[in-house]
This record gives sequence, structure tokens and C-alpha cells, in this order.
Amino acid sequence: MLAAVHHASAGFGLAARAVGRLKERYYLEAAMATCALAAMADGEVALEPRYAIDAALRRDPLLALFPATQAAALLDDRLHRLRHDPVPTRAALGRRIARAARHPERALALARLAWQVLTARDRLRSHDLAELESLCYLLGVDVETVRRSALAV
Repeated sequence: MLAAVHHASAGFGLAARAVGRLKERYYLEAAMATCALAAMADGEVALEPRYAIDAALRRDPLLALFPATQAAALLDDRLHRLRHDPVPTRAALGRRIARAARHPERALALARLAWQVLTARDRLRSHDLAELESLCYLLGVDVETVRRSALAV
């Protein structure tokens, strides 16, 4: 009887880890969607935003769980799709990002990630600010809260 209970609890532990891993995967996908939209705010991707994304992958504990090559492949795919079919791709990425807004701490982390990518060139241009506002709207996060939060670090 005890063996059966132990076996069942081990099964629940595996299931809980699988669910946790799936949630982390959703976060990775939302993060790469956020990065792609932020990096393409002006229609092209410069080196500075890519460096900011690489740094964020190392700093964020949830993103650090995934191999950098996996995150880079997701990001490259999103950027490619944005270049070649922007309207439906923006809509699909927006849905992925909005899904992350269900978790306020993750929503704020994604908004801060967008800030880091958008400010990688040392200033926010009008199209950068418009993209930040759009992403913050999707995430349900106030832009000023993101700015203060990013500057406090």
C-alpha cells in the first residue's frame, strides 16, 4: 500500500514538473515574442538590441533554464516571420505576449525586457516608445512603472 502511495506521489511530482516546464516554455515564447517586437520597432534589428537580448537570457532565471541556442532559434524565427509576413505575425506574437499577462510578475519582467531591448541604443525614439506602450498595454503594465523599475536596477 505504501509503495502504491509513494508511486502515485512520484507521478504527481513528475506531472507537476512537466506543468512547470510547460509554463516556463510559454514564458520563453512570450519573451522571444517581446524581444522580436521590440527589436523590430524601427523595422530592422541592430546589434545593440541583440546584445541586450543575449544579456537578458543570461540574467533572467527562467530564461536561463533554456539553452541559448533554443532561445536564439525562437527569436530568429519570430524576426524572420516579422520581416516576411508582419501583420499576422504581429497579431500572433501579441496573443502570445498577452497570455503571459495572466501572471503579473512575469508581465512586469517581460515589460522590463522590452525596455532593455528598446533602450539598448541609448535612447527611446518615437517608434520605440510606441512599441513599448503597445507591449505594456498587452501585458497590463503601466509604462511609467516599467521605466521606474528598470532604472532602479
